[in-house]
Amino acid sequence: MRNLSNLFDKNDRLIELKENIYQFYQNYLTTLFSNDNDFLFYHIKNSIQSKNKKILDNQRLTEDAIDCLYNIIKLNESNELKAKLIKTKQRLQREYPRTVLLASNLTKDINQEIKESVEIILGILLIGTVSEDIRYHALLVAHGNTTASSIQAVANRICNDYIFDAINMPLTSSIHDIVSQVKIWLSERDTSQGVIMLVDMGSLTQLYKSLKPQILGELLVINNLTTSYALDIGQQLLNGKLFYDIAESAEKNFKTEVQYFEGFEVDKNIIISSISGKDVAKKIQSICKKYIDPDIKIIVLEFNELLNTLDLANDQQDYLKSTILILSTSYLSNRTHIPTMNMLDVVDEDAEKQLENSFNTLAHPNDISNILNEFIQFFSKEGLSEKLGFLNPDVIIRQVEDVVEKLERRFDLKLSAKMRFNLLMHSAILIERTILGVEDYSVPENIEELKINGKLFYQNVKNVFYSLEQFYKIQISDWELYVIYELLNS
Repeated sequence: MRNLSNLFDKNDRLIELKENIYQFYQNYLTTLFSNDNDFLFYHIKNSIQSKNKKILDNQRLTEDAIDCLYNIIKLNESNELKAKLIKTKQRLQREYPRTVLLASNLTKDINQEIKESVEIILGILLIGTVSEDIRYHALLVAHGNTTASSIQAVANRICNDYIFDAINMPLTSSIHDIVSQVKIWLSERDTSQGVIMLVDMGSLTQLYKSLKPQILGELLVINNLTTSYALDIGQQLLNGKLFYDIAESAEKNFKTEVQYFEGFEVDKNIIISSISGKDVAKKIQSICKKYIDPDIKIIVLEFNELLNTLDLANDQQDYLKSTILILSTSYLSNRTHIPTMNMLDVVDEDAEKQLENSFNTLAHPNDISNILNEFIQFFSKEGLSEKLGFLNPDVIIRQVEDVVEKLERRFDLKLSAKMRFNLLMHSAILIERTILGVEDYSVPENIEELKINGKLFYQNVKNVFYSLEQFYKIQISDWELYVIYELLNS
């Protein structure tokens, strides 16, 4: 029988890992263990299906997954498998955060010895059953033993997705007790996009003041919890409605108290957005987090949300009073008084100076060049993804980075950001072009006599590219090397 842990060694997409696990289960495990009178099986099944009934009321969704994960847990191959599962969880949390949250909720009552493994395997097996496109977290909070969770189950069932979480509070609970429970819920989630709460109690202003410092994005609180309101909000979330539209609709259509609290007026923050999508913005965010003061919040917005935010800021004075910088991949200077930087400018000649101006109070001066190099590497890889036919951008960008650094050292050069970017892009495309065997050209000069800073160019550049030639089993033409010479002298 094949080793299950080997499935986790492949760098497949997680959806393919799910398919491979199910295939392994069908091929090798279905007849290996019996569920009859097995305490472990009934513990796993009862725990997950009981939670499912309260959260989703859709127990068919997890039936096959329970049988499969029971057999995997029962197989209990080794600690090696557990280590690989934990590593896989990091990918799951990045790529399928809502699925991970659902798996975590469904396995809350599982025996602690196996809980983590069950949660990870269940998360993998539930890939594709939960919409990851829902932007905002939604919470139902009510007094009573089952009030909030009953509405949660109905709303999630009718919407046919995992949209709402619920907190049931004892009838004697104070506002302080409620805030404490909600804060625990918030701590387990990325709130940068926004949070929507339907509640059945008390002062919305008091709730806001207590909860807002822990929420990075917008906060909408609706002071009435009914199945009808939950279904209305759920459908809007499924349809991809933006936060502002949901808040405006609630104010207009719900016959109850609605309070909409803006998300950029409490803590000092930087907003990051990209017209190319949230993945690009999140990468910019991860680079910034390495160098920027941790007390400054870094908030990622969809590009449409950023434009809406800027429109609101133009209408409402001090709306963005705590926002100190906006980073985007478009020019916004005509839309806001907040300092902005177009991240595509990192390839310009004066990029380092622009970064110094934008980050002078946010990061240590010695880190500016490191920030710039990381941005250049990222945008080089993004650009190469569109231009390369078959080479892996992640691999080739690391290889040509090494080449560019060697060229700088060999010829005593200090390349500008733009030159470094151009060389990275050109060198990567050069390698793929050479592999494909495109037409060669004659060199207009004696390449062996050319020098840079008094050093012979040809011998040195051949040495620099030698490792790449060996790796790809190619020979780079003199013409291609001559183009490198022209670039370095431009």
